[in-house]
Amino acid sequence: MAVKPDTGLQEVLPLLDQGLVDVVNAMTVNPGFGGQPFRVDVLEKVRELRWRYPELAIQVDGGINASTIESAVAAGANIIVAGSYIFGAPLAREPVGIIRRALLGAAST
Repeated sequence: MAVKPDTGLQEVLPLLDQGLVDVVNAMTVNPGFGGQPFRVDVLEKVRELRWRYPELAIQVDGGINASTIESAVAAGANIIVAGSYIFGAPLAREPVGIIRRALLGAAST
């Protein structure tokens, strides 16, 4: 389930509590086009989701780059969508490596 930045968690909690959702995509930009700035305020939503549902797959989508990846993972994201970051890089393996290290580092703690 995708949750836009300004959608409150109270709107989606009933579906999560019923077990009807496998993955929450916390949008950290407004949907529509790539390259938008990261909405750091959405990380509070990610933290609450991780606290309420420790086993839930939580995806963060939008504005991901070397400066935002660590905070997204630290908040509880375990899936990262990083289109502009990867495809805008001269060598895609560099941002992919940064994302992998961030996710693997979180998994080992």
